[in-house]
Amino acid sequence: MNAVTINTHGKFLVVGIMLCIVLTGCVQSAYLRGKVEDISGEELPGVVVRVSGKDSEGLSNANGRYAFRSVSGALEVIFLKTGYTSVYKEVNVPSLGILDVDTVQLWPLPAGEGVFAFQNNKYTQTDHPRVNRYRIEDGGVAYGTPVAPALIFAYVNPETDPEGNQPCLYSHKLPAYDARLHKLRKVKAALAQSGTDEKKEMPGKDSAYNEEVWIPDESLPLLSHPVDEPEHLLLELRPARPLSPGVYAIHWGALAGYEGIDHRAFLFSLQEETPEKNPDSEGEPEDQGRDNAQENKSKKKK
Repeated sequence: MNAVTINTHGKFLVVGIMLCIVLTGCVQSAYLRGKVEDISGEELPGVVVRVSGKDSEGLSNANGRYAFRSVSGALEVIFLKTGYTSVYKEVNVPSLGILDVDTVQLWPLPAGEGVFAFQNNKYTQTDHPRVNRYRIEDGGVAYGTPVAPALIFAYVNPETDPEGNQPCLYSHKLPAYDARLHKLRKVKAALAQSGTDEKKEMPGKDSAYNEEVWIPDESLPLLSHPVDEPEHLLLELRPARPLSPGVYAIHWGALAGYEGIDHRAFLFSLQEETPEKNPDSEGEPEDQGRDNAQENKSKKKK
């Protein structure tokens, strides 16, 4: 190999190294920036914004804003904060440019697992008693609970407000499938012993059905939608049609006798609001009210 050949190879090597440096610099000179909020629109600081599979990430500031250098191309950006749902967003970052990402909103997570109502940016947990097996007064076996729900929604006539009486509940860290909704009815019952002969189990004439128990009455369609993808930790549970006043339970088969998924019933109720009475006018006869009005008019004339 002569000197000319060595010099030629050397030149190609130098050019290749310089090209790699230039290309690398171009790839790393793109920027991502944007804003993170919670679902109420409040700025969310301390959110980690990370490019999936790449060594590029930033952190949202006190105003919920972030900006950091990134590789270019089609990327998946992950938004992470403890106590909130994660958000995965696909973006296309241009070379030698800045990509303004649309504002991202994160859902807060409940403190524990179960079924919750979400109102005024705050979670309220449903009562969640374990379902038991009962012998009911009118014959047969049913699964239910003596617990009455403390979580009450105001009933609104669906003809005047189609969305007004649709309670929106969320399950957290529960199965992402097979959620069921039942309207309940109250019956007289006696606690049944599982695994015993039904004839021996029947209460005698002197035995009283002395416990009031909520058992399934009507099965209703329930829509389930994951809030966070792909974890499915938080699911929106919404009745598929307007509900009437009454007591309801969301469950995963427990009220049908299946405890393999979850053995609890998550309870809530809808109640019609009753107009408040005016204590000043309560008990006042109609004629007396008219007499008082006439007396006041006479005083004014004088």
